[in-house]
Amino acid sequence: MLAASLLTLCYDATASSNIISSHCLDDADIFNRRNCMIGQVNSVLCYFGKLPSSVKSKLLYAYCSSLYGCERWDLWNKNIDTVCVAWRKALRRVWNLPFNAHCDILFELSNALPVYDVICKRVLAFITKCVHSDCYIVKAVARHAILHGHMTSPIGRSALYCGLRFKFDIGRLLDPRFDYCNLVWNNYLFNVSAELLANVSVLKDFLLFRNKPALCSDMFNTDDITCFITTEHCEWLFGFHYAGQTGAAFVCQTQELLSVNENARILSAFENRLRAGFV
Repeated sequence: MLAASLLTLCYDATASSNIISSHCLDDADIFNRRNCMIGQVNSVLCYFGKLPSSVKSKLLYAYCSSLYGCERWDLWNKNIDTVCVAWRKALRRVWNLPFNAHCDILFELSNALPVYDVICKRVLAFITKCVHSDCYIVKAVARHAILHGHMTSPIGRSALYCGLRFKFDIGRLLDPRFDYCNLVWNNYLFNVSAELLANVSVLKDFLLFRNKPALCSDMFNTDDITCFITTEHCEWLFGFHYAGQTGAAFVCQTQELLSVNENARILSAFENRLRAGFV
């Protein structure tokens, strides 16, 4: 009791739209951010659904990717994956791709980092500001977490996670010249294969033809393009690697994926397109 009034026991409190738990867990805040993000995505797609996919992608990143407060999340928390799953589903809706489209294709199409890497980059930015803060107490606590706290400290845990994910010594966080932005981007670009870039290049052509059918009226019609993008025949695009192959080899393997009897006209136009671009 305080001043003859009963005090209410509260396990979760909201501060600046972030949920702070008495158990030092981020689960409630992560789920809250995910739900807010889903609502923002639905609003953007509702109001701007008729715009080109490339424009909707930019709007999505501009208005729905704030994730305010993610800088203090424990990166070892598996619930962060639910935010990443929701974001990938949003990208598939933006680009109007099948549900089984590879995750890597989505981010390469959008020319953006995976959302988990974005969260890690923001956490690194927060840690860097703390260890170089003008406030002595903040600086001392952050530096102790990096040098000695490690897994017993929230900052130290996230720093160790980033160190393992991006392969660097967390002691570099104390160096004012440490460039975490280039570190994250270089790690992502290092893992992007030539096969993925080739797949995305072909997919961009199909998406362009889908949005502007007049560009390919002499080769494909709208149904043909939709068939390749949204049905099982797009398997070659999402699981079939053709980097380094000749045009003839690519056509031969494509024939194995398509039924020639059922799709003779589509395959003929498809072969002409491939030979023009790959031979």
